[in-house]
Amino acid sequence: MGKARLQVAAAIVAMGILVVPAAASAAAAPADRAASVTGVDSLDGVTCPTAKTCVSVGLDDDLNGKSAVINAATSAVKVWSGDLPADAMNAIACPGTTSCLAVADDAVASVQVSTGAMKVTATPKKPANGIVALGAIACAGTTTCYAAGFEGTEAASTAIVVRLSPAGKLLGTDKNTGTGIGAITCPSSSLCLMGEHFTSGESVQLLNNGKFARHARQHLHPGDELLQGQPVLRTRRQQHIIAGRDQRALPAQPEDRGDRQHGYDQRI
Repeated sequence: MGKARLQVAAAIVAMGILVVPAAASAAAAPADRAASVTGVDSLDGVTCPTAKTCVSVGLDDDLNGKSAVINAATSAVKVWSGDLPADAMNAIACPGTTSCLAVADDAVASVQVSTGAMKVTATPKKPANGIVALGAIACAGTTTCYAAGFEGTEAASTAIVVRLSPAGKLLGTDKNTGTGIGAITCPSSSLCLMGEHFTSGESVQLLNNGKFARHARQHLHPGDELLQGQPVLRTRRQQHIIAGRDQRALPAQPEDRGDRQHGYDQRI
């Protein structure tokens, strides 16, 4: 038996195979995974204003707004020690390298890139007997950003875009005939693309200088698809892609969170 074992061992060595105990193998695994983030319950938006730093926003266990600064090289995360009471953050975008803007359902906040510190800068006016829910934001260069979502009620909502200064101040609002907007990106200072919801389906809509392109052709998708919460990317060919998903395959959503970006909010 001992001779057979020696022959097997010799064969393994000849083939260049090294057998390592499981514990040793696990210890030798590369540490390329970011550590768990404590102090937050959910991070719902992330952006990288520089090649070295990214900023993420979301909420804590009490549904207060939270932020985290991420070192892009090491994946080290530093969570902001403060919070924004009752303002769970949905999305973030940056007009520059030192400050970003984030949106909650009914608030806009500035976010410092160095510390993650947040401050509410604007609260859009709510319609009578309704709400405002902002679920997406993009910056058209360094001078203007656009927050998008809906206003109204679950039964009757309207797509809106709120124009913002780099400091997060309200500059104006435009509305369209859809029920809400779930995604927005701006490839230039004058043009943005959005995923807009209509009762008849989903549409890729244009925003020219902060105004809906009223006569632009709508590119409707089937009504059971949802263009929401996914980035719109600019490729090398200057094409723009909105990623979505088929609602028929979506799992049931928690009732207390609602579908805020599609024109529904369980708190109504």
